[in-house]
Amino acid sequence: IFVTVKQISVFLENKPGMLLDFTKLLRERKPQCNILFVGADDGMEKDLVPREGFRLETLTISNFQRKLTPSGVLHNLKTARNLYSNCSLPQ
Repeated sequence: IFVTVKQISVFLENKPGMLLDFTKLLRERKPQCNILFVGADDGMEKDLVPREGFRLETLTISNFQRKLTPSGVLHNLKTARNLYSNCSLPQ
């Protein structure tokens, strides 16, 4: 029985270079594969991943606040907007 794998998600130990090393090995063994990194738009991956020649899609990361102050409500509206825009990543 042969199975064609169309997509995998990888979770690795959080050590510097671990994911890039893994994806370089994957690209060596399966050069036709399409590799996509997803990361925070203010994270270190925004510089590291493209420099290594991989595609990167970024997300704006934020949280909800429980405070009902004007600044807390504004922050939550921005978080909701970010959540909506993150859900419309290109395919």
